[in-house]
Amino acid sequence: ATGDLTSELGGGKYGYSLGLEWEIFDQGFYESKRDTEKTKLQRNLRYLKLMQQMLDRKKEEEISYLHKIDALIDLNANKKLLGFSSKILALTQIKIKNGFALQTELDEWSYRMESSKQTVEFFEADSAGLLSVESRNFLNEIENIELKPVEYLTERAVTNSIPLQIQNTFIEMGQFFPGWKDNLQVKVFIEQRKPYSGFNGGSNDTNQVAGVRVRIPIDLDNKRDRLIELDEQLYIEQKMAVKERLKQRVNSVVRQLGFKQKKLRQLIAQYKLVESKIGLTQTYRAASISSLSYTPEKQLNVLELERLELAKYILKARVSVWREAVELQRLTLAPSINELFVTQ
Repeated sequence: ATGDLTSELGGGKYGYSLGLEWEIFDQGFYESKRDTEKTKLQRNLRYLKLMQQMLDRKKEEEISYLHKIDALIDLNANKKLLGFSSKILALTQIKIKNGFALQTELDEWSYRMESSKQTVEFFEADSAGLLSVESRNFLNEIENIELKPVEYLTERAVTNSIPLQIQNTFIEMGQFFPGWKDNLQVKVFIEQRKPYSGFNGGSNDTNQVAGVRVRIPIDLDNKRDRLIELDEQLYIEQKMAVKERLKQRVNSVVRQLGFKQKKLRQLIAQYKLVESKIGLTQTYRAASISSLSYTPEKQLNVLELERLELAKYILKARVSVWREAVELQRLTLAPSINELFVTQ
């Protein structure tokens, strides 16, 4: 709604106009629609950046959690080693008294026990319930679980990638680069006008008029399209680089996970071999075979120690595979790790 009242100074004449205006450009319909779309993109960009920050914090929490699992493995492994070393140390002390062992053997087991004791004290913490039943079941089968095809995982990572969505938003925002239309003004109006007349009489004629008011900038800014094109090309190249890096990262994690699964299976096979040697050595000890080139009892201690060490390495190897699975989940943004693997 528009209106004005004017009076001629010293002349005793006045006039007025009343009317309606519709803004087409210059804070009008098209600008409002354009500003709304721009605001949507800006809010979407803020949302994507917030999501990326949340994912980064979640990754830090997952890394911290895996460190706790590693510490728990060290704690439990050293508790077992401490118990085993204490038992062997007590037996060795008896043997020394009876002349069946050397002081160096006692010193070696004393060192093992003290080292394990210090490790236990370092890692001792309230770690009960750290692993859920689901996590334990997953870890216990992780060496044989088959990943879904790398093509599927790569496509999922590209589709869900927040950095790629951010690049797409930047590309769209290039269209809102200021141009000559931002200074264009178009108004449609209808008015009732009363020309100047005296306060004490005169013409009371009024006029009804309709029309268009236009303001067009002389500089049409011909470089705008080129600037938008260059800006868009820059973001497209960045998007391609991000996409290629993401594909490389997914492939690398998949290879690392497969390699660590293979190493885990080798450790399990080595553990079974040591168990077989322990069983065979126990049989030899019970049979008291005098022709053996080693003492079965001492060999048993060495094998038991090796078995304890292998048990720790196997658990750590399981966590290492899990760490790669967590990284792959983060890259693909899968709701759960299980969705990365082929269901049996």
